[in-house]
Order: sequence, then C-alpha cells, then structure tokens
Amino acid sequence: MRKYAILKEPFSLGKYEDCVKVMIHETEFGVYVYLYTTTDEYQGNIFDEWYENLEIAEKYTEEYGVIETDWIELPDSLPDVFPNIIAPVRWKHDENGEPNKNEYEALVDGVWVDFTFD
Repeated sequence: MRKYAILKEPFSLGKYEDCVKVMIHETEFGVYVYLYTTTDEYQGNIFDEWYENLEIAEKYTEEYGVIETDWIELPDSLPDVFPNIIAPVRWKHDENGEPNKNEYEALVDGVWVDFTFD
C-alpha cells in the first residue's frame, strides 16, 4: 500500500527546507514514511523513517498536519521501480535485462522511455 498527502503548511526538517509532501509505503517489513521538498511525481524523497506498523506511521504524519481525508491512494509499485517515487521510474535495463545504475527510465503511456532527474 502506498499513499501520499500534500501538506497544508510546509515545514523545515534540519537542513531540508520547505517539506511539502509526505508518502507512506507499507511493506511486509514495516512502513516507510518519505518526506519531499517538491510535489513533482517524478522526484524522490529527501528524508525517510521506518516504523513497525501503519498506525504508528500515520500517527507520525499527524505531526505535520495530515488528516485521514488528506491521503491520496496510490497503486502498489511495479517490480524494479523506486517505491519512493510516485511515477514509475527505474534504472534503465540493458539488452540482457540487467539494470544500469547510471541511467534511468520512466513508464510513460505504457512504454519505458529515457529519463533524467532535474
């Protein structure tokens, strides 16, 4: 399960200014909470925390003003994509299907296309 919320009031977290989005990602190993300084669906998080269960993770996000109706549900991640990025982005694969960890691709209209982070 993945869901995210746009924060009503940005906040600073240490050296990170203007955190504006939070995502919860529940896995079989626990729950991750990701914080972002952009609402862009193609950008990764700047900070993350791990919690034992969803209840504790949701309680943590309440500190940032997130309420139940703020959450936007997301589909589960596809295999090999980065779960902390809303849009499906992965390492580019070579002709043998092996990931090249220096290049990326995004799934756009059902096709993997070259992608670079801004």
